[in-house]
Amino acid sequence: MALVFLGYLLVPVQACTIFVLTEDYTADVWKELAPEQKKIQADLKRLGNLVSLTLVERSKEDGRRSYRYRMEFEKVMVLQHVVFDKRNKVALSESEDAVWKPRTGDGGDRVGP
Repeated sequence: MALVFLGYLLVPVQACTIFVLTEDYTADVWKELAPEQKKIQADLKRLGNLVSLTLVERSKEDGRRSYRYRMEFEKVMVLQHVVFDKRNKVALSESEDAVWKPRTGDGGDRVGP
């Protein structure tokens, strides 16, 4: 599953619409993300709306800042790792873990892939 975490914040707008700015990413990261934007949008919609975003770890090494966030969506909890380079551009953005929430009260067994 691919997720996009913007250079400054995941922007939850109805149905997880996000606005991606090319200049927020290193050239290498953008080269990977650009052709995947439609898939990323579809993946985000499957997660439901963003409920909360919690910083769980941060560090700095050689001018690169690393952040890990617990992202709670309506249907899943995601551990997202984001690294910024010396120019404040996203040099890495990856989902390290995802735990789908069980369904509640609608007769299905669980939400998820």
